[in-house]
Amino acid sequence: MMKNYTLKENHGFTLLEVIVAVAILAIGLSGTAALLIGIIRTDKLNNEMSRATALAQSRIEEIRQEGYFAQVMGSTEDEPVAGFATVTKVSPSTISGVLDIEAVVTYNAFGQHKVVQKTLLSRDIR
Repeated sequence: MMKNYTLKENHGFTLLEVIVAVAILAIGLSGTAALLIGIIRTDKLNNEMSRATALAQSRIEEIRQEGYFAQVMGSTEDEPVAGFATVTKVSPSTISGVLDIEAVVTYNAFGQHKVVQKTLLSRDIR
């Protein structure tokens, strides 16, 4: 006599399959979260560096507008603006009639950073 076996159809997942799927999903999401945190940090650093560069360039342009004879030798510190401290240094160059100008902007974004802009300013000879 032959026995008649019928297969029971599966209508779901086993507990083990669910646990493995959740573990894989958790690993993938944690990697994605770490990546997003890194992207946000880099974006903030880039924005802060752009702002600091613009402040330094602005200070250099102010000095150029004032002209050679309005400059006082030495270092001056401007009032901090939104967490950015600007120090401007004016010194004689090795070239006669030329000044070395340096604008240094420091800021804190995940640590201390600084942007340095340098230029030369000569006497107006006309």
